[in-house]
Amino acid sequence: AGVAVAPLPAVLLPHLREVDLSHSGRISSRMRLWPERFQAAAPSLEVLRLNGLGGVFGWFAHPADQTEAAMSAGWPRLRVCELASPPLQSLSGLQRNQSCVTSSLLLRMCGRSPLLHTLDLSGCYQLELVPDVFRSLRCPMKELRLNRCTLGCDEGLQLISHLYCDTLEHLEVGSNGGSLTDAGLANLHNCRMLRVLELSGTAVSLQGLRALLVALPGLE
Repeated sequence: AGVAVAPLPAVLLPHLREVDLSHSGRISSRMRLWPERFQAAAPSLEVLRLNGLGGVFGWFAHPADQTEAAMSAGWPRLRVCELASPPLQSLSGLQRNQSCVTSSLLLRMCGRSPLLHTLDLSGCYQLELVPDVFRSLRCPMKELRLNRCTLGCDEGLQLISHLYCDTLEHLEVGSNGGSLTDAGLANLHNCRMLRVLELSGTAVSLQGLRALLVALPGLE
């Protein structure tokens, strides 16, 4: 006989539209989140903000269960998802905070959210640049924050411009150091809707910025 599979929990919060847990749990041990069960309990969620959840301890996701992942409908109405990990302020300066967000976890959280238009992954240093994962995020992305993020690099901007060149209006890729250069910035020349760009703390030169402003005269 096969092993019985426990069903996903019932819809407990059918009318819940927004959850903001930003900077919650700052004095406790690491918090655990089970994406598929959260999605099943609150399927109508439109806004999810987890910026700085768990403070210095961060948070972690329950390991993926293949059966539950296949059964989950995700968050089909999700429009805003913020998973940023803010930097820590110490006597020696800014330090990297805890972040559990990987490409596979991002897919679990947003892979079934076709209405997603705002995504904050600042400080998510464990994200892998896996093109197939991001191609699965087929959505009208308008605002993308990748400060201090492994995706804020030349290869990342190449992928982003390919996927979201027709919709992207706001992009933040600051504090990514030498990972972002003029070569990466050139990929944004075709993002005609882009109006706001933050790239302080990168290796982009004045020449590269001037070339972008010529291609996108409406850029702020």
